[in-house]
Amino acid sequence: MTFYRKSPITVEAVQVRGLGDGSLEFSERHAWVNEALARHHTDTGSISEGAPGSFEVLTDDGVKVAVRNDWIIRDGAGRLDVLKSNEFPVIYEPVR
Repeated sequence: MTFYRKSPITVEAVQVRGLGDGSLEFSERHAWVNEALARHHTDTGSISEGAPGSFEVLTDDGVKVAVRNDWIIRDGAGRLDVLKSNEFPVIYEPVR
């Protein structure tokens, strides 16, 4: 499992990847991703398919859309959020 750190916060993260057929998948498929996909789409912390080429993530701040190359993160309290591909590497660094 790959962890990333925003000093002093460490989060788990997966990147949304595009497949050759236009569908999306995650860079890694952790148990928390599967649990979020299994939740009802109206439950906070859920991930569901959105419009073609996107996932909808229900966060504490409402629905956020994740598209190819965006990152879905989970903090230590289990809360999900979405960061755009250009935001993530500026805020987080890999935990070694």
